[in-house]
Amino acid sequence: MATSPLFKLKDIVYLVESAALGELEAYRIGAIKQTVDGQWVYQIFIEQKAPREQTVGDRIDLKTTQELFFSESEFTDLCSAIDAAIVNVESRITTAQNLLAACPVTNLPEVVPGNSKFDIDSTVYIKASASIGFLEYHKVISIHQVFGSQEFTYELDLASIGPGNQQRQIIPIFFKERELLTKCEALSTVTDALERKIGRLLGLKMAYCTEGSEA
Repeated sequence: MATSPLFKLKDIVYLVESAALGELEAYRIGAIKQTVDGQWVYQIFIEQKAPREQTVGDRIDLKTTQELFFSESEFTDLCSAIDAAIVNVESRITTAQNLLAACPVTNLPEVVPGNSKFDIDSTVYIKASASIGFLEYHKVISIHQVFGSQEFTYELDLASIGPGNQQRQIIPIFFKERELLTKCEALSTVTDALERKIGRLLGLKMAYCTEGSEA
């Protein structure tokens, strides 16, 4: 006997994979289909906005509506997604705090005025990524000083794999010194970001997933 779909048309559902990574990724179900083996498939329509400037091809300028298909097991409800995200973020907080505890608090190296904070081949961490709870690090491959100022910029080794995983291309991207962190600075920033995130998740759980809360 055929089973009824777990979710209904226009339901707001959450991606299980994203929740397991600590993120809440919501979709509205646009269509429901059943396969020949009795499995339910959910279709999502994502309306795209035209870019400010003309670009080449729909895959780039995203001017067409995107259609995505998911199996039932790939979706969950809000409260289950929140619970999964909380588990992930709590684990990441513990890991970051343990690594941060090993950071020295005394005899820290001083940056001599006029000298760069980092050296060539140093591992540096991207501040923007740390600020949203992720550790992203790269090697310094060249250092430049901004003309007429004391500010340094750093070229990082951002490697990409080409077609067929055969080509390795170095993308020349430069970061200002204030956009980079040491490992311990990054861990502190990541911990703060994750603690803010867990606070938001717990607030959502209190608002939507406790007895007497409004869905």
